[in-house]
Amino acid sequence: MRNIDYGQPYPAPYAHLLGLITAGYSTWWQRRLNRPSIYPSWFFFQGNSEFVSEKLTAYELGYRTWPAEQLSLDVAMFYNNYDDLHALERRNDLIIQGDGYLLVPDLFVNAVQSQTYGFEVATNWQAMDWWRLQLAYSYLRMKFQNKPGYSELIPVFQEGSQPHHQISLRSSFDIRHDLEFDLWLYYVDEIPELIIGTLAHTASVDAYFSVNARLGWRPRKDLELSLTGTNLLGPSHIEFVQETYSFPEQVERGIYGQIKWSF
Repeated sequence: MRNIDYGQPYPAPYAHLLGLITAGYSTWWQRRLNRPSIYPSWFFFQGNSEFVSEKLTAYELGYRTWPAEQLSLDVAMFYNNYDDLHALERRNDLIIQGDGYLLVPDLFVNAVQSQTYGFEVATNWQAMDWWRLQLAYSYLRMKFQNKPGYSELIPVFQEGSQPHHQISLRSSFDIRHDLEFDLWLYYVDEIPELIIGTLAHTASVDAYFSVNARLGWRPRKDLELSLTGTNLLGPSHIEFVQETYSFPEQVERGIYGQIKWSF
């Protein structure tokens, strides 16, 4: 992870607290210190009786062809129109003054519209009777607009919150009738801007490349033993950062076994 910006409008330091669920409130609390106020402030999530379901109108167009007997090609395009996406509205007019502190509510509201569009291309090639290759590429773009009538909005997503490009290549070998070896290479583009709590707190995730491998053995028709390795060649990396959890886990190299019995 890089480019974590803990800038204005509110000066650091700040503190987070995880609390219990009560009626109309969620569990995440955030305290800002050094605000230009004589009282410290706590920000909390508050329910909204006017909050409704998000709406989606989706358009998709796909095409499949077989240029050769051993080769297939799939192309799909999509356009999605979202309305009433959820966001948080900071309501300074509903501040509650406690004993030496202020409670500032963040209401869940349907305040954002969005359009997403892109395409996917996938091809399958049966190179040999015992060897199959699968190549896929996807492209995604997102646009967001705040609906009028809201004061201080904190969106959950923005245009830089998803990777634009993703590529994967799978190779499947049938070494013999009961033994198989799979190799999966994939690349994910950078996520340039993720929101963490507020617009003043953002993070980005670097692009990464990874390799997974699997060796499977079927001693019987109803029994499969396999050994899988993940992230074998690349260094440890971050793949995503949750908006309310700014200490993400690194995806490290891993190896695990699996036993599958069908009956």
